[in-house]
Amino acid sequence: MKKKRNYIVIFFILLIISCSNKDKISNEKKIENTAVINQIEKNGAREFYFVFNDISGLEENYLIYSNQEIIGYLKKIELIQDKVRITARIKNEFTIFQNPEITIKRKENSNNFEALINVKNTTVTGILPPLTILNGINLITVNDTPPELLL
Repeated sequence: MKKKRNYIVIFFILLIISCSNKDKISNEKKIENTAVINQIEKNGAREFYFVFNDISGLEENYLIYSNQEIIGYLKKIELIQDKVRITARIKNEFTIFQNPEITIKRKENSNNFEALINVKNTTVTGILPPLTILNGINLITVNDTPPELLL
């Protein structure tokens, strides 16, 4: 009986250590994102709105990418009817053209769950002005087939 209690105590200690490491990683990521966001705002950014069915795994201040380069960040999340609208701050030097492909991808690895927004220009015509509302592609898992574009 005493051996069983020892295993239970060891299990809970390992669980606590595991959770505290995850919080440490999360806080380090938030500090890193804050520094990047401050630099984006210092250099100038414009707002765009992205609309999705589901944004599971994303939070405010998550970074937005294009071709693995940071181009902005997720400023605000709002529920509008049955959709989710994201207010995105995009660097002034990044141009969004007509009909961009905006996706949320989810990556899972052994330590954590990571979701990210990716903006890909599909054309190089018709520059979109700030405050444009753009439909995004539903949340997908990396290596899955992307769902249909929202209407």
